[in-house]
Amino acid sequence: MITVIVVEDEVAFRETVCDFLAMRGFRALGVGSEKALEATLAGVSGAIVLLDVNLGRESGFAIARRLRGRDPSVGIIMLTARDGIDDQITGLGAGADIYLAKPVDLRALEANVVSLTRRLSRGEDHAAEATAGWSLDATGWMLLAPNGAPVSLTAGERAFMARLLRSPGETVGFTDLIAATGGIDDAHGVARLAVLVNRLRRKVERETGFPPPVRSARSVGYGFAATVEAPPVDR
Repeated sequence: MITVIVVEDEVAFRETVCDFLAMRGFRALGVGSEKALEATLAGVSGAIVLLDVNLGRESGFAIARRLRGRDPSVGIIMLTARDGIDDQITGLGAGADIYLAKPVDLRALEANVVSLTRRLSRGEDHAAEATAGWSLDATGWMLLAPNGAPVSLTAGERAFMARLLRSPGETVGFTDLIAATGGIDDAHGVARLAVLVNRLRRKVERETGFPPPVRSARSVGYGFAATVEAPPVDR
């Protein structure tokens, strides 16, 4: 059973969220700091971390980045009063699956937890199958999942996948991937690349039922953890 860990230093709000989720049938645990989060994570298998950005000594962005780099399977929902577009880009770039702004309707929060739980459960079921049987069609505009389901790619996604698949099984650096997708190699470029990858992951899983084996290497880049035949793509 997936555990929802609510990381929030405002005690009243933390208890409200935990009580609501528990009432809705989830196993919900509340913690008030990054140190308490680490101790709680050590005792559970399968978790969704509901994470505030402003936690005092260390930002939620830094915590999300570390969690994602250590465990690609962890679910991360950022729930914060910082609702600017730059904050959203930073949060998704740090590895959050979902970014929600306060105040949030608890029913909407529950719906996002349910959706992420479903995706994580499918990811466990398909973990072995998802590392084999992927391919691109002859034009490079369509990614085909192991079950044959097609996913239409945007220009940015096509360029991203083409660059990854020229080096199957290897990590491709941020600089190469940003150049391939026509971006600018700076901090914003890395964040925008992360947003592209996050949207691609969601789209592929939504349309095929399989999580794509795109793996992130912390502070380095991305790789495709499967062998696939990739046609040449004109640039």
